[in-house]
Amino acid sequence: MELVHPEGLDKILDRNQMRISGKDIPHRLEIKIIHKQDHIVPIEVSESKTIWQGQPALLAIIRNIEERKRLEAMLAKANAELEARIEER
Repeated sequence: MELVHPEGLDKILDRNQMRISGKDIPHRLEIKIIHKQDHIVPIEVSESKTIWQGQPALLAIIRNIEERKRLEAMLAKANAELEARIEER
């Protein structure tokens, strides 16, 4: 778990334990990981419980959402600027 950013480590460990124990929790989670040279990257983890060699296990798909987050921030900024212009009128 050295790749998981410290602020998300407890969150992902707790979720994994809940999912393995059979609790119904959302399948998607956004956390941050630490990439090369301490570059922090937001990721989305989609996971589901499965059985692997007779034991409960988690199947996870991990997506880099850095570009999506950048575009969301740009959109939020543009919306705020638009709202400010509308209020000026």
